[in-house]
Amino acid sequence: MSSLTQPPVDKVLVWSEEFLGVAGSSPSSQFWSVDIGDGSDRGLPGWGNEELEYYLDSALTLTGSDEGGLCITAQKQPASTSLMAYYGPAQYFSGKMHTDGKVGFKYGYIEVRAKMAPYGGTWPAIWLLGTDLKKGVSWPGCGEIDVMEGLGNEPTMIRGALHARGHFGDDAVTKIEDAKSDLSEDFHTYGVLWLPGSFDWYFDGRHYLSATKADPRSVAGGWPFDQEFFLILNLAIGGKLGGEVDPALKSSQFCVDYIRHYSVGGFGEVFLH
Repeated sequence: MSSLTQPPVDKVLVWSEEFLGVAGSSPSSQFWSVDIGDGSDRGLPGWGNEELEYYLDSALTLTGSDEGGLCITAQKQPASTSLMAYYGPAQYFSGKMHTDGKVGFKYGYIEVRAKMAPYGGTWPAIWLLGTDLKKGVSWPGCGEIDVMEGLGNEPTMIRGALHARGHFGDDAVTKIEDAKSDLSEDFHTYGVLWLPGSFDWYFDGRHYLSATKADPRSVAGGWPFDQEFFLILNLAIGGKLGGEVDPALKSSQFCVDYIRHYSVGGFGEVFLH
């Protein structure tokens, strides 16, 4: 299918999360589960990326705005902290949440309005993993769709990516685009159009990346993108991609205004479990 230079106009809203609720309260447990710790209990210390944060549910709070919104707060910890990470006392806490086992997605257009986290070393992300992960298909074979990844060390850069067996990590199908402005200073929209055999990424309504099943690199090792995926939001600190942490980082927030999923041309399903 051909790429669209603009996000689809003919779309039907299937599911949305506006993050409505009392200021300081937690996101809905109907849709979201929270990860706790540094990944060590899953055999992934540093979540497999040498990250420095320790995830806590208290880092995920609603803004209380009439229009809704969620903020994930990362905060530097005192040396006396009782939180122990794989490298010793945890240097930072932060938050990570996902829809696994509660809400699944297959095809359609996903759009998120968000404001990135300031300071070098922050690594906010909006991404999806294939549910085959829970059936014994390890990453990257399960597939990963990155709606957006941001880096505080490169505050104007947008990243969308597709990972699967044969193209993952540094070899992922990806593109880095310069937004020409600091993405932590204001809200922007990040979208991905996912159809059978193709993907298109958008920033503020502008197309910047495509991936298709017809591309030999995209199908190297298989094409796992014709299944249900679940959504993840997190704010990592440091690690292989996050890089060096700014010593001035005491507290930083990754804020999400909304997440909306649409069907396009009859493609786009949401699974409520």
